[in-house]
Amino acid sequence: MKYSIKDINKVHKTARNWLDSFLLDPVISIFFWITANFTSLTPNAVTIISLGLYIACGLLFLNGNLLLGGIAFYLGVLGDAIDGNLARLKFKPTKFGAWLDTWVDTVGQAIAAITLGYGYYLYTQNEIWLLLGGVMLFIKFHHNLESNTALKLMGDKRYKARVSEGNEGQDGIIGRIRKYLLKKYKIVENYKMR
Repeated sequence: MKYSIKDINKVHKTARNWLDSFLLDPVISIFFWITANFTSLTPNAVTIISLGLYIACGLLFLNGNLLLGGIAFYLGVLGDAIDGNLARLKFKPTKFGAWLDTWVDTVGQAIAAITLGYGYYLYTQNEIWLLLGGVMLFIKFHHNLESNTALKLMGDKRYKARVSEGNEGQDGIIGRIRKYLLKKYKIVENYKMR
């Protein structure tokens, strides 16, 4: 065994939202530890496996199998959460890997949004599901546009700092705005500024 749970937790970035905290974080460390210690998968291979799971999710949604489609989607998101951690632990993170990860994340979640909306429309014949699939797709693309803009504004040095070991992802524009608001409105009394 090469990597301990302590090594795994050192490079794992904690969830930034409540949904990931409850659904992903409890199992990420386990899957990450297994992948790091018992497979020879590269981070990009994990990303491609995630894409395959997103495609399976879409096919299952279109065939009306929401439970198995949801499981495939969850496993795809889990793989997407592990690949960056694996890059930081075993390999040098690359711009291509970051691009591939973002691309698969965007395409995979777009597949899920479109096929869930359309598949449920086929099942119910209610057009509201087409609209909801479109809304999910819009939210995903809007989020990616904001993220990509922030990365462009950070520049190359800030990007390297963002993917380096020990960084909790709070140094970019969003992190600065968050720190400013917390300090200005004293949301947290003992908030430690970095």
